[in-house]
Amino acid sequence: MTTTYENDIVAWAKEQAYLLRSGQLSVLDIEHIAEEIEDVGKSEQRELASRMAVLLSHLLKWQYQPERQSSSWQRAIKEQRKAIERRLKKTPSLKVSVNDPEWLDDAWGDAIPITINETGMSNFPESCPWTTEDILSENWLPKSGRAKSNASVKSVLLHYEKELVIQHEKLYREFIIERGVGSKDHVASSPDSYISYLRSVSALIGSDINPAMLRSEADINNISKKLEGKRAPKTIRNYCSAMHQYVAFVKANGL
Repeated sequence: MTTTYENDIVAWAKEQAYLLRSGQLSVLDIEHIAEEIEDVGKSEQRELASRMAVLLSHLLKWQYQPERQSSSWQRAIKEQRKAIERRLKKTPSLKVSVNDPEWLDDAWGDAIPITINETGMSNFPESCPWTTEDILSENWLPKSGRAKSNASVKSVLLHYEKELVIQHEKLYREFIIERGVGSKDHVASSPDSYISYLRSVSALIGSDINPAMLRSEADINNISKKLEGKRAPKTIRNYCSAMHQYVAFVKANGL
């Protein structure tokens, strides 16, 4: 083997394909081939979770902004449902995830910050009030309601605009991309998801994310305790993964 996985993954892939086709099994990079095969499944799972979060956000906006309901919103909801349906037909084993209550809670946790950011509203339900069957039903739409505006949420949204919710956000994003986070793990669909997780943590604890308050394992434990009861355990674990990456980023850059 002349090309390593770490140095040039494209050249490595071509070489591994050649070795497989020529029957040179003894020199294959088995460990990394196995990782790449696993990543195919994880990528499908991340794509499904991302689409479900977007669909849930659309449904929340439909319910809590009735004055803005339109045919274009209905099309957006319909498109997401069709995309999820295609994904499930292509990969039937993903239906296990869709029917998992914890998985739905996780998707709900991703949908909430998206909806807060786009509407300026808060006080959405802590957990998803709808069944999976309703969510994916072609003609189902939630009944109109109203979420209350909240000054603290507006303050958080103002922070979003000024990019102060996560201090050193651009550098943090570059750091996790370089580490392969969001593309080679099972936690999130992209680096943006990690950013979203930290923004959710920021909104829930009412504080910016910065090196002074998040720089050690003890800090992560303290914050995770504050989140208990506010989000599903699986969602909090995802938040902790994003915080672990932030702590690693802080240490790597001496912040």
